[in-house]
Amino acid sequence: MKHTLLLTDLAFVAALCFSVPGHAQDAPHVPVSDLVVPDGLEVTLWAKSPLLLNPTNMDTDAEGRLWVAEGVNYRRSVSRPEGDRIVVIEDTDGDGKADASHTFVQDPELIAPLGVSVFDNKIVVAPPPHILVYTDVDRDLKFDPAVDKREEFLSGFNARNHDHSLHATVAGPDGMWYFNNGNCGAKITDKDGRVFQSGGPYYDSGAGTPEWFNDPTEYAGKPSADGNVYSAGFAGRIAPDGSGLQIVGHGFRNSYELCVNSFGDIFQNDNDDPPACRNTWLMEGGFLGFFSKDASWWMINRGLTEWAKYGTRELLKERGIYDPETIILQASTVPDAGESKLPSPQELVKMNGDAVAGKVQAMRCVMCHKIDDVGVEYGPDLKDWVANQGKIAFFDAVTNPSAGIAHGYEGYAVNLKDGTLIEGLVFSKLDPVVVVSTGGLE
Repeated sequence: MKHTLLLTDLAFVAALCFSVPGHAQDAPHVPVSDLVVPDGLEVTLWAKSPLLLNPTNMDTDAEGRLWVAEGVNYRRSVSRPEGDRIVVIEDTDGDGKADASHTFVQDPELIAPLGVSVFDNKIVVAPPPHILVYTDVDRDLKFDPAVDKREEFLSGFNARNHDHSLHATVAGPDGMWYFNNGNCGAKITDKDGRVFQSGGPYYDSGAGTPEWFNDPTEYAGKPSADGNVYSAGFAGRIAPDGSGLQIVGHGFRNSYELCVNSFGDIFQNDNDDPPACRNTWLMEGGFLGFFSKDASWWMINRGLTEWAKYGTRELLKERGIYDPETIILQASTVPDAGESKLPSPQELVKMNGDAVAGKVQAMRCVMCHKIDDVGVEYGPDLKDWVANQGKIAFFDAVTNPSAGIAHGYEGYAVNLKDGTLIEGLVFSKLDPVVVVSTGGLE
């Protein structure tokens, strides 16, 4: 049985529909035959230019119409001084292909917006610094400022015409609206008057001509209205009336549109440059590790290079955040495992093993070692180590792990001034001191 896949997925639409304004009729299109899909799926073309130009995001309404945010004014392009558009695309004759398109709204504030969402007659668009809500009062699918309403629903997002800024809003099963923002930062106030902020060191940067509205370095490390400190990209949810804002996760680089299922689970993809690309389930309240919460990681590591002119290292010392002269590394004590009750390595190597049971037991090993690129390197890669050292040495290490530690994997302990003890591997004893924690610390 063959299933048909209509080209309404944004990635496909973007690939097939990009064209240069003014030349939409003659612009080349990617042939559908060039797309490779799994067995059982068929791709058919549903819409192409000139029905839409350079799409950035889309949503489908209850009548099957496609609402598309266009980004013709992307980065260095200023082809549309009157602003980008939200267009509505339809299949009016029901033949399975779009045949009509019209502009719902064109607004000077729409400069390559990265999100459009349709909730009944409310069209939610995401051009920083605002989440805009256009209410189509007369439901004629065309925004008329004399009849319809335009609201700056939530404001304070950085940075206009920047990929790492505000993205689309989606509806959750709890009746809340979910949205997300990249690592450009944001300082936003809900209708209850509560201020939430997610800062970091990334500021006044980006390809093209992005417009920055606030400085995220000024509120990096400062708590929001709920008492928590948020950093980098984040996801939030808010009631449709603009109240009850909550941050549901942070520490992203640049997660695009969220996916919220019927159980309320949230999934996202975090773009864009390797090795930062990842698809994740978002645990509520989760910190996904991009930027430290107060941006100190960036200030420490760049304080001797491109940020040296700002005196960040001196400021870190003055504020008691980081002073390499006060760090004391202590070698960790290897515990005495006592006498082993297992057979000797010489006896073990003669025995027949159980490969199936061995694979199950190996899942314990990958908590500290890598095996075929699976696991973490708190210890040597077991496959390479066994190949170099031999089976007897391997059995000796397994049955008597405290007998010897491989060079480069000696453990150290660092006592922080707040009393926290970090135990792990020291990658560098120089400035900055780099310790990979074996205790799960950030």
